[in-house]
Amino acid sequence: MPRCVLDTSICVDLFNAGLLESFLRLPYEFLLLDVIVDELKEPPGQHLIDLGFLLVSLEGENIGIVQSLAEEYRATSRVDLFALAYAQAHECILITGDAALRAAAVEKGIDVHGVLWVMDALVAQNIVTPADAANSLDRMMTSGSWLPREETRHRITRWRGMQ
Repeated sequence: MPRCVLDTSICVDLFNAGLLESFLRLPYEFLLLDVIVDELKEPPGQHLIDLGFLLVSLEGENIGIVQSLAEEYRATSRVDLFALAYAQAHECILITGDAALRAAAVEKGIDVHGVLWVMDALVAQNIVTPADAANSLDRMMTSGSWLPREETRHRITRWRGMQ
């Protein structure tokens, strides 16, 4: 089963949309780094582990890679760079809502996706209805998510038209 490592922002977006449990029904293993679990307050990181997200740690020499990544990618938080380093070391998909982290992942040749990819997958797999997906995107946007506005509005309009 493909493995995906998540950054902090994607966890917050899925929580705000009420989609954490639905997300886990996708055909992937979802990994959270211990430093991200420790950073999460809303939702509490331990809550995600209790739901079924897998807790992982960056080991040995890969921790040193975070320092060099921090020097190279100053716009990205150090905690999120742990997710980048883990995805690179373990050949995982990186799921992020952070544009700077996404750009770094692309530059490093890491398969990276965002929340709209997640939403498309939830609808395509019939895990959520198009109407529920549209409502979830609305909740994310009103909660302050940094979604690409035009692409998000396009999906909301399309999914609401499928009712």
